[in-house]
Amino acid sequence: MRLPYFGLQVMNSDEGLYASVARAMQRGGIPYRDAWDHAAPGIFYLYRAAFSVFGDWNMIAVRLLAFFAHAGSAVIIGLYFRKSHGDLIGAMAATMIGVAIGAYLPSDVIAALTETFMLPPLLYVAVMLLRWKDDNKVNIFLSGVLIAISIWFKIHALILVIGLLIGIIMARSLSQKSLMQDIFICVKIMTIAYFGYLMLILPILLRDGWESYLSMYIQYNIHYMQAGKYDEFFVIGFGKTLFQWAAPNFILTTLAIYGYISLLRNSEYYARGVFLTSGLVASILIGTAGARLFGHYFIPLFALLGWGAVEGMVIILSKMKNKGLSGTRRNIVMSVIFLLTITFPLYYFHGFAYSSRMEMMQKGISMGDKFPRLVSKIEEISSTDDQIWVWGFAPEIYVSAKRDCANRFINCNYLVGLIPWVNVSPQIDTSSESVPNSWNLLKADLRRNPPELIIDVSVANYQFWGRYQLSTRPALDSFVKRNYSSIGLYDNFMLYKLK
Repeated sequence: MRLPYFGLQVMNSDEGLYASVARAMQRGGIPYRDAWDHAAPGIFYLYRAAFSVFGDWNMIAVRLLAFFAHAGSAVIIGLYFRKSHGDLIGAMAATMIGVAIGAYLPSDVIAALTETFMLPPLLYVAVMLLRWKDDNKVNIFLSGVLIAISIWFKIHALILVIGLLIGIIMARSLSQKSLMQDIFICVKIMTIAYFGYLMLILPILLRDGWESYLSMYIQYNIHYMQAGKYDEFFVIGFGKTLFQWAAPNFILTTLAIYGYISLLRNSEYYARGVFLTSGLVASILIGTAGARLFGHYFIPLFALLGWGAVEGMVIILSKMKNKGLSGTRRNIVMSVIFLLTITFPLYYFHGFAYSSRMEMMQKGISMGDKFPRLVSKIEEISSTDDQIWVWGFAPEIYVSAKRDCANRFINCNYLVGLIPWVNVSPQIDTSSESVPNSWNLLKADLRRNPPELIIDVSVANYQFWGRYQLSTRPALDSFVKRNYSSIGLYDNFMLYKLK
């Protein structure tokens, strides 16, 4: 599924952000202070590790790590079902989970984003909690550590953690377990998670990064999560995103709905149904967080729908066995359900890959080159040691050109207050959303380390930046005119070189 995309340098702008922050870390900087992005710290350290081991800007290494995380999520659920239902069901479960979380727009599910890496530890925690329901034992320490790791990769993981803990408390209460004792165990798990998370962010805190971590990560994310509006446009957008996910997975989604309903209607499975449904509700909250409806926010939701689909398949097989159907007939039905479940999303997925490749060929774009003329010119007039700066939001340029950002503003949205898919209309004044004191920090950064090249993407209205052209920022425009020569337009972006 991922093979057609391994040659692409950047599939999602977020990858450009993470890679650029990782490069700043390799030069001795720390996230949130020396390189601004409000993603969770774990993703920066993962990219940095990949670059340190396999080479600077090595996105193939990052792709491989994403592949292993994706496969890990599938294997975790596969092993869970293998233990209770045998090798064949386990293998089918792993395949169904892998397809469920992978058959969507490649820029969301193939790109090495935070959700891909937060999911495996969360699913393993879910499996451990579900086993706790049955055998009265749970590894408190390991659960806490895995929760810390998942939150280290994405703060939204906390939503699913809370949902899973509430779900297991409700599930165990149905078996007449001690409510207060179970709550106390969950508190111990979260206490270990808290201290585990502190250990993970200690490298930032020990380098006087607490203030920037608090303002650029915690406070900004709280503000960012409140920026969207849950109005009629949100409802339309939610329906559209859900349809894009569910359409190729319509058999899996139907089977998942059947699975969840069957679990909740059967007294034998009811407790497990309560637990999984609580997690499902929490994953919906993750998908709709901030009302922005990015497709990759829905990865946890479809992991749990995939889980529900496997439960549905197992229940169907159990009912056929109870009705006296032979093993051969059951295997035929199971094979048909399995093949139909994975065939349509795989066809959709590879069809999208094929059409994308054809479009690139028709436009004369070689594999992995999003801005070929611009990147070629940057490589021609600068060296790998030179640092550049992009005015606008196009962090993928740093990766494609293999040039470091000269200042902390890898993401210039913080300077102008633009919040993707929230206040993108040209009629909206976004200045009130800009990060306080950001312009003073930019001036200090430019004086301290003027970039060798400046790329202005606003002239092409790239990523809604048409209203933020340099002429609308007199001080910055004056700085560029005094210190830089215009080289010309490349891929519709204006390129400037230091005089």
